[in-house]
Amino acid sequence: MTRRPGTVAFVIPVYRNERAVTLTYERIAGLFDPSNGPLSAWQCSMVFVDDGSDDGSLGELRALGARDPRVTVISFTRNFGQMAAMLAGFKHAQGDVVINLSADLQDPVELVPKMIDQWQQGAEVVIAFREGREDRLAAKLWSRLFYRIVRMSYPQIPEGGFDCILLDRVAMDAFNSVEARNRFFQGDILWFGYRTAFIPYTRQKRTIGRSQYTFSKRLKNALDAILDSSYLPI
Repeated sequence: MTRRPGTVAFVIPVYRNERAVTLTYERIAGLFDPSNGPLSAWQCSMVFVDDGSDDGSLGELRALGARDPRVTVISFTRNFGQMAAMLAGFKHAQGDVVINLSADLQDPVELVPKMIDQWQQGAEVVIAFREGREDRLAAKLWSRLFYRIVRMSYPQIPEGGFDCILLDRVAMDAFNSVEARNRFFQGDILWFGYRTAFIPYTRQKRTIGRSQYTFSKRLKNALDAILDSSYLPI
């Protein structure tokens, strides 16, 4: 039985994404355009979580919220990291499905209708995984090394990893019920064992700004994955 259209809640972590956040908003809104949007039968809401940006991101987000009631803006007092921003967004997101999407336009918004289609066919979790990347060579090499290590404990994680996901309301509530400070997002999602569909895509080259995913942040994420969600240390 095909699930009927409902509400899609987007969670978008933001850190120094000035200009990109407006384009991200416009592309999401276009999906739900009543006249020609591919998801015109659906309702949507957007939760933008500003992770202590020191550029014009927060002002840009507040302007979007002032003109569109579908937009909710959460602002952190300082930079707590992408995982903290995602968790805050997930706690506030209300919808039949919740989609985590980046604010840097590297995850194509065009993936969303495909993800919704998989949910309507019965998937409870839909993972858009990176089968290719248009990033710099250093980012590609780090990603390859990181996921090679992580896959020792989680062989079901795609080699390119993932951040862009759809969670059914039941799966979202289960994820939110876990109380832990340092979490490995990908491992937690797969650990629950919900019916999961995978969609490959190529991560696009960043055209606005530059990545804020520093070496120290990459290293922390790796340690969280290995120590918090893995039997590898044992």
